[in-house]
Amino acid sequence: MELMKPVYGLKRNLTCDNLFTAVPTAKSLLEKGIILLTLLSYCSQESVKKKVLMLSTMHDSLDEDNESFLPEIIAFYNKTKCGVDVFDQLSKKYSTSRKTRRWPLCIFYSLLNTVGL
Repeated sequence: MELMKPVYGLKRNLTCDNLFTAVPTAKSLLEKGIILLTLLSYCSQESVKKKVLMLSTMHDSLDEDNESFLPEIIAFYNKTKCGVDVFDQLSKKYSTSRKTRRWPLCIFYSLLNTVGL
């Protein structure tokens, strides 16, 4: 939330991964003029259609995109998620995590990976 202060009220879009998302966070960002779009859960199955749960403070209908025949929220997420994918790839490539059974160290390594990028 602190990193977003310079863009409060500018109606910017924040597309993020499910690791940084909660409904109260979405509400507080919307009050400050930031639009949030995120993937909450993804269930891949053997069938052609996949189950996706998304959270958006921008989209309020299930209209389809004319080009891809996907719901508009998913088409918009796919267009704007490149930063999320790059972050995930870099955090896996340059990971500082070590094998440990202690949960405080797991959290520390996760925070270190996030801050290091």
